[in-house]
Amino acid sequence: MSRFNKNYLNGFIVIFSCVVSVYVFDSIVGVFYEFSTVKRHVILKEFSPSLDESVRPNLQHLRWGGLEDKRFSLRTDHEGFILGPDEEREKDSVVDVLFLGGSTTESIYVDAGKRFPFLVSTYLDGPNGRGVKTLNGGFSGNHALHSLINFVAKGVSRKPRYAVLMHAFNDVSLLMKTGSYWIAPVSRKIVQSNDDKINKHSYFSFYYIFRVLKKNLFPNVWMLIRESDIGYFIRNNIFPAIDASPDEWEGFRSNYLGLNELKAKIKDNFYPALLSFVQVSRSFGIEPVLMTQFNRINLSDELYISFSKEKGVDYKVFNDAYRLANKTVAKVAEEENVLLIDLASEIEPLSDYMYDVVHLNNAGSEKVAMIIAKKLADSFPDYFKLKSVSENDHAAILPKL
Repeated sequence: MSRFNKNYLNGFIVIFSCVVSVYVFDSIVGVFYEFSTVKRHVILKEFSPSLDESVRPNLQHLRWGGLEDKRFSLRTDHEGFILGPDEEREKDSVVDVLFLGGSTTESIYVDAGKRFPFLVSTYLDGPNGRGVKTLNGGFSGNHALHSLINFVAKGVSRKPRYAVLMHAFNDVSLLMKTGSYWIAPVSRKIVQSNDDKINKHSYFSFYYIFRVLKKNLFPNVWMLIRESDIGYFIRNNIFPAIDASPDEWEGFRSNYLGLNELKAKIKDNFYPALLSFVQVSRSFGIEPVLMTQFNRINLSDELYISFSKEKGVDYKVFNDAYRLANKTVAKVAEEENVLLIDLASEIEPLSDYMYDVVHLNNAGSEKVAMIIAKKLADSFPDYFKLKSVSENDHAAILPKL
């Protein structure tokens, strides 16, 4: 190589090294800048827009033995709503039904084509025989107020004809620990700030610094490897704190509310959140639909009892409060003349349909989808038509409904 070419190469290396060094230094400064300023914001607990990746259950999800250890496709549209398989990311498409809820709506560990918010669209025809478009706005950990915020912030603008809400478990879980939607761990607070993380000792650590650096220095590389076999091994066996807080509920496990106080908190928090969803929906010309939540929460289910004891929860108190939450959903539906889809009654509390106490497997999701589709078609016959059994090959499900 000539001296001229060597000079060019050396010059390029120097410039490249300087750029990389400045970028790294700027990212490190950003970490300490995060520590020195307070930024507050109302959160949207949602998936990132335009995702196209796969997710795999970790050891915690697999411990009950009812979930298949494999990758599940996860795709979202431009606003973070979960898409079905091969669905187009259409910004201006007509939306017929928007589903909102927590992880039980999200159904992340159900095959993409069998998640009930999407599957409902394949069981129905819309006006003039056109297809039906549904959106899945579920996100793990969300309670009714999170969903209401998401609905106002990004759901209403999609102008769905119907909005379907399902909540109970996350609401009771939070209210049992704190008594309020506004008192919560950092990851579930409605108003968040970086100061929350600074003041929480588990974040003021290598763990938090690493996450900020990861986010700024190599976010795409980490997303590439996190669901690989190597990333899966790292997250589960070497350094699980890379991807999740060691204990989301640290500091909230010492005092649980008794049943009478918890009942009052459900009345003061959950009831008005449901009522607000109904009123906001109607204010924007959207028809609200409420659903009770399928579950295996009962005093004779060993899995539920084991799950409760593992979490340090009084399983009798939670059982009673959870049933009250589902009754509250039904109460609001009756008072406001809203369609109620009573999945708590329709879905048998069996391992055939749920891999743990509240999360569906493929078979459960298929059954839920058919129940919802039939209920929508029966309740709104001028808008929805149930497709024939032969089109969907669900002869074994439909006669039971």
